[in-house]
Amino acid sequence: MSDNQLRHNAMHLKMWTQAEIILHDFMLSPEVKVVVIRGAGNQTFIFGADISQFDATRNDAHGAKIYSLIADKVRATMSGFEKPLIAMIHGLCYGAGLDVAMRAD
Repeated sequence: MSDNQLRHNAMHLKMWTQAEIILHDFMLSPEVKVVVIRGAGNQTFIFGADISQFDATRNDAHGAKIYSLIADKVRATMSGFEKPLIAMIHGLCYGAGLDVAMRAD
């Protein structure tokens, strides 16, 4: 999955989309017994949403709705995840990072 270390792993739309695909694949894989989510690098788990991309991804009501639907789908997947889901938090954890962490086991 792509990372966003320069922005303290702030989540952008591509990351939310990739997270949904990866979590779905992990859920279906019999080889995967547990999933550990961590931020890239050693300073931040997830800082929140990457607001620098909001002009491109949430610039109108339709864009904001699509962004929310994608992020909400990931949150729902995490909440209903049937395998142990661990948030490996190191460093900063704000906004969307807290949301992700709270959905982990």
